[in-house]
Amino acid sequence: MGELNWLLGIQITFTNDGINLSHTKSIVKILNRFSMHDCNPVSTHINSNKQLKGLEDGDQRTEATAYQQMIRSLMYLVTGTRPDLAYTITHLSQFNSSPSTKHLMAAKGVLRYLQGTKDRDLFYPSNNQLNMTAYTNASYSNCLNTRRSFQDIFFKLETLPSPGDVKNSSRLLLLPVKLSIWHML
Repeated sequence: MGELNWLLGIQITFTNDGINLSHTKSIVKILNRFSMHDCNPVSTHINSNKQLKGLEDGDQRTEATAYQQMIRSLMYLVTGTRPDLAYTITHLSQFNSSPSTKHLMAAKGVLRYLQGTKDRDLFYPSNNQLNMTAYTNASYSNCLNTRRSFQDIFFKLETLPSPGDVKNSSRLLLLPVKLSIWHML
């Protein structure tokens, strides 16, 4: 059968140093699908200064199916090679049933972020020890509509130095993962 090169839209490259996973081609398809292939890239995937709320009086509704398709496409990237988007996409998915134009603009902001970061890959080295550090943060009743609480978990996976290898003493391996766990109180 040969060496595995592609699996579910993820390009897999094997080298002597390790395994590289890339979703670049899928990101380009997603950008084309939503007519964002020529958009200007941004450096962050969501504006942390603005909290999104559910549909309110005076908000303009947007077509739910297109919004849901955009979120579904972005969720696919999260499960494969873009764990850095997990929190943002989970947050945006809360508004799938009745999205407003504000929610659509936030989702398009994620697409603009992907435009600038589409060449980021995950690399798993073959001969290094790994060190995982986890950080947590919680907010009580932070959701403005449901008063749900959120707990964020941040994982950092680093390589440990090999004997005699001082220059690579702490090379970051994976993009940070930020997960959102909802609690009903």
